[in-house]
Amino acid sequence: SDVCSSDLRSKQFHTIMARRIEEDIFVSVTTELALPMGLGVDEANVITHVVEGGNAHKDGLLQREDRVVSVDGIEVRARSQ
Repeated sequence: SDVCSSDLRSKQFHTIMARRIEEDIFVSVTTELALPMGLGVDEANVITHVVEGGNAHKDGLLQREDRVVSVDGIEVRARSQ
């Protein structure tokens, strides 16, 4: 599923904050992306794929296995199954 929901579509750019582990430390990544972002995430908001040629791919900051923690300053939580 895509990180975006219909209520996000009114804004041109969205601030995405994600976290990853690099060399046993947590690293926070923040970037601004336009829609469509070109990100696939699982139920835990972990990025499962970055669409080649999409906005996230062109930006280059977000990677597979990063966990999205907020969109536009609003915390995102794991979705229940």
